[in-house]
Amino acid sequence: MKKLITILFVLVTLGLSSQTINFTVTNVTPSYSITCSSQSVVLSASTNYTAGPVTFYWGNSTSTVTGNTATFTSGGVYTVAAVSIPNYGAQTLTIYTNTVSPVISLSPTVANITCTGSPSTFTLSTSNPTNNISSSFFTPSGGSVTSNAAIAYYTANSPGTYTASSTNMLNGCKTNQTFTVTSNNAYPTYSLSSATNFSLGCSTKSITTINLTNMQAGTPGAILTYTLLPPGASTNVTGPFASISSFTASIPGSYMMIVYETGSGCMTKTPFSILQNTIAPIMDSLVNHNATITCNTPTANLMMYSQTPNTAFLWTYNTGSVAAANCSVLANTANPTSTVIGSYTCTLTDQNNLCKSFSTTLVYQNIFQPNAKIAANGSNIRTCLTPSLLLVNVSTTGIPLNSSFTNTLPVTALVWTGPSPQVPASQVSTYTALVAGVYTMSAKDQNNGCVATATLAVDDCLGVNQSSQEDVFNFYPNPVKQQLNLVSVNDVDLRITDILGNVIYTGEANNNVKTLDFSQYQKGIYFISLLQNKQAVKTYRLIKD
Repeated sequence: MKKLITILFVLVTLGLSSQTINFTVTNVTPSYSITCSSQSVVLSASTNYTAGPVTFYWGNSTSTVTGNTATFTSGGVYTVAAVSIPNYGAQTLTIYTNTVSPVISLSPTVANITCTGSPSTFTLSTSNPTNNISSSFFTPSGGSVTSNAAIAYYTANSPGTYTASSTNMLNGCKTNQTFTVTSNNAYPTYSLSSATNFSLGCSTKSITTINLTNMQAGTPGAILTYTLLPPGASTNVTGPFASISSFTASIPGSYMMIVYETGSGCMTKTPFSILQNTIAPIMDSLVNHNATITCNTPTANLMMYSQTPNTAFLWTYNTGSVAAANCSVLANTANPTSTVIGSYTCTLTDQNNLCKSFSTTLVYQNIFQPNAKIAANGSNIRTCLTPSLLLVNVSTTGIPLNSSFTNTLPVTALVWTGPSPQVPASQVSTYTALVAGVYTMSAKDQNNGCVATATLAVDDCLGVNQSSQEDVFNFYPNPVKQQLNLVSVNDVDLRITDILGNVIYTGEANNNVKTLDFSQYQKGIYFISLLQNKQAVKTYRLIKD
């Protein structure tokens, strides 16, 4: 929190030159409450601010975290700040806690049964609350019986330690209590299990296998036989029984497993429920951080959130897939004029029942390069009468006017550079050229953060003060393709440079025509300078065609 307070203090101090950043906070979990079933609240922040990268800070009285998404595991009042110095915005939010468990009573807590007598019935009563309650009884053999009632009954047909459980379905909190059934008779024992945890789901889990293991007779040497009663069957069964200890079930309902011991006639009866669970995993939220990729925000982060436990995530798109809850999408720089990167589909699979959920989102991009351009004040020629030139940024946005993207912000000059001894300049719209050579400007489109570069070659002509040189020196042809001819009435020193300032020729010219082979040079602009004391006194522009 100290870090967040410091950041906000600095920003408030800068408030006279800042503007408010508007942003939205989205809850990607079921509620703003921490419960027994949802032990964290996940919030995500997003903004349409495009003038620069935005950092989010989340904090309370004890800690601060940074990022678009924050996870909270304790209740309280929190502050979230969006910062792009000197601009910022802030909101406060409250996380609640709901972890109250149900109050239960169980009667009786101990009972005794016999093989030939009546079974014992137990009553589980739930209060505070009495609504949205799930009552369950867990048997020592395995399996359970569940009902959605605040008052539930269970009939115990075999000895052992049982567990009664009441769950508040609104917050997932539960209260358990054990009870004991005793007997002086020797009941058979076993373990009851299901390959799908006693539930029917989707795909291959639409059918389940019920297995009996660890079978042991109460009387040593006695033979055990088995039967499984389906939903709706009478529990007053005396036979027939079989030696098969594995059963299949494909419909939900209340079942009963009966293990019969010959000789003593004791039967261990285990009622259990097979539930139908074909509910697809819940997609709590799909968060698309930076839904539109720009040069300011070159990556989109797709995040799928689900409170359904044991869930597998799979993102698929036209070029591949990612088996994770998050999927990072990069700009398609190979096609910068395309506004849609692609369609991304997230598939959630509940590993418990193999049921699936799907969600598809489009990812857009706005990486149009600006039209970078430099203009001179009337000409690109310096003369003795105008020894300097004012270069002006006249760049325009490259974002199409009829697009859905913002294109009303200016294209600004980031950096100006020129030939030595020019001093670079930043964040100014004009630049004064004092020497001949190539000038470069990097321009940034404030609509999407994309940068492009423009160049302008500035010639250096002497003008009227030294026009006598025009009569003594000549070169031809211009433009030149193969041979360049140089001629001068008087002996003069020459230097020829390319547009980057690289010297490609130095020498003399006189009244004899001097021929240079120009076929080896690339097309472009070159400069021929007349030298006095090794300093350029006049420069001509030559075009290589």
